[in-house]
Amino acid sequence: MLRRTISIALCVSLWLAAAAQTGHTAQSVVGGVPTAASDVHQQTFDIVWRTVKEKHFDPTLGGVNWDKVREQYAPRAASAKSDGEFYDVLRQMLGELHQSHFNIIAPEDIVRDDSPEPKGGGIGIDLRLVDGRTMITRVESGSKAAAAGLRPGFIVTKVDDTTVDQVIATFAKSKESQAIIKLRITRAVLGRINGMPETMVRITYLDASDQPHEA
Repeated sequence: MLRRTISIALCVSLWLAAAAQTGHTAQSVVGGVPTAASDVHQQTFDIVWRTVKEKHFDPTLGGVNWDKVREQYAPRAASAKSDGEFYDVLRQMLGELHQSHFNIIAPEDIVRDDSPEPKGGGIGIDLRLVDGRTMITRVESGSKAAAAGLRPGFIVTKVDDTTVDQVIATFAKSKESQAIIKLRITRAVLGRINGMPETMVRITYLDASDQPHEA
């Protein structure tokens, strides 16, 4: 088994604009006065638009006129007659950025899993989901993973008693984008590999010849 040492294995930033859970009859309360679902939609639209405007990693937004985008989509968001229609408008607005890792997910469509966050100690590897398999993409020189014989290109199939297929199956019903699902699966597997320093983790993997091994 591999002993975890302190390292930063992977840092992934996920953008999530959390839309309020509303329905045709849903209401929020502001100052004791009921507010229509359309008002919640408007507030959510403003949060999403402003978040992109102020927090996007590219100040030029790839040349997209974001103020013009607001003018185009704000009326459509305001006239949305259901949550589903409203979320579609938000997704179309984000689609103007032409970046697959931006997405809006309805709260009820987010798959929950019990994976720990990938933090604490690590064995010195990075992973990537390739064709449904978690491939090792980097092994730190001098790390526990390197000493155990792990190499880039090897496929992790099991961490302790949890198979990667089980982790992938957890997200089977997710309506998130494929890019986000891949990131979440990678984080889930890394979350199981990482842990407290000086504790042990057992990894089953396939080598370059697809032969199974355990470390």
